[in-house]
Formats: sequence, structure tokens, C-alpha cells
Amino acid sequence: MDKLKEPDVVLFDLASRPEFGPVVNLFQSQTSLLTEIDNMSNATRKIEVVGLFKLGTTFGIDGNLITSHLNFFEDFLPTKKKD
Repeated sequence: MDKLKEPDVVLFDLASRPEFGPVVNLFQSQTSLLTEIDNMSNATRKIEVVGLFKLGTTFGIDGNLITSHLNFFEDFLPTKKKD
């Protein structure tokens, strides 16, 4: 869990749908995986998968990530542009 305090790191749900790619297989062979996600402002961010967990999908959710609150704010909340 201490790894989640680092910037731009996530845990990946190993029960996510396959359209997210072979994340689990790649992670298991490398123990770390660099990839990209699209955030709410349609910007692509580089992240590192540092662990796996199992939660599973639902009717409306195809996959899950766990990250720290600071990474969440940085990655997913739109930021205001400074004038």
C-alpha cells in the first residue's frame, strides 16, 4: 500500500474486461507496468501499475483502478487554467 503514495501509480483490477489489454499477464511477467489512461478532461496520463486486486465488473463498470486520493485529484479531476 505504500507504493500508492507515489505519484502516478495504480493497482489494476485483475477481473477487468479484456478490452483493457493484457495488463495482468504483462504485470505478472514484469512486476511493474507503464501504461496510459484517459482522464475526465480527455488528456492522456502515463501511469504505472504496481499491483493487482480483484473486484470485478458490473453492468456499468468495465474495469477498476485503485490509487491514492492525491493521484485521483491529479489524474481525474479537471484543473482550472490559470489566466
